[in-house]
Amino acid sequence: MVHPDDREFVAYAIERQKAGDLKFMNFEYRERHCHGHWIWIECRGDAVEFFPTTGLPASSERITISPTVRMPRPCLPIPANGWNWH
Repeated sequence: MVHPDDREFVAYAIERQKAGDLKFMNFEYRERHCHGHWIWIECRGDAVEFFPTTGLPASSERITISPTVRMPRPCLPIPANGWNWH
């Protein structure tokens, strides 16, 4: 589930990705972890096919990764006893 404060931005950013807008090919947003806390997600997209007549994107692909481990954020405080991934 996307964080309520990020929903509008994520929907807009994905539409911009589909349109081939380079400013939105990489963006971050918060998503609820299966254990209930919020984590940061990085979305990377790129156009993979183009219409030959217009040059506009015909198809795009996206991957999402969690940069939370390498970039702790204020909404996900580091526990005093460290991270417990199990």
